[in-house]
Amino acid sequence: MNTFMIFVTGFALCFIYVWARGGAVERIAMVLQLAAFLAGFAVPRLPHQYAHTTVSWGIFIIDLILLIALAVLAIASRRFWPVWVAGLQAATVIAHVAKAVTPEMLPIGYGFQIRFWGYAMLLLTAVGTWRHCRRKRLLGHDASWKWQAASG
Repeated sequence: MNTFMIFVTGFALCFIYVWARGGAVERIAMVLQLAAFLAGFAVPRLPHQYAHTTVSWGIFIIDLILLIALAVLAIASRRFWPVWVAGLQAATVIAHVAKAVTPEMLPIGYGFQIRFWGYAMLLLTAVGTWRHCRRKRLLGHDASWKWQAASG
């Protein structure tokens, strides 16, 4: 099984779990990640032999938009894990910038950096969902947004 199929399988399992058990924050984070993943298919692909030799500006824009959306989610939510997910997405965006600044970066290193953090982001989203379920079970509720905590 290649790494793409491993990622897609993990993504699908995480999406199902989050959709079945997650709260609003978890579901929004998962939908944002799904939108970015699907948007990546709209970006023209270079032939495999040229992959990651230059910055993929289309993927960079998608990653930057995802970073902004996840940062807004992290600011608005009462959860801590979205801060980490946004941070991992920031690492991906920084990898694009590093490749633009240092074109001689090895293609395999660039490719690894822009793909690796996606696995950790899925894991953190799943762990955030598990913790949400745990808080609901222990406390009977789990406010998702900062303004919910302020109002009662």
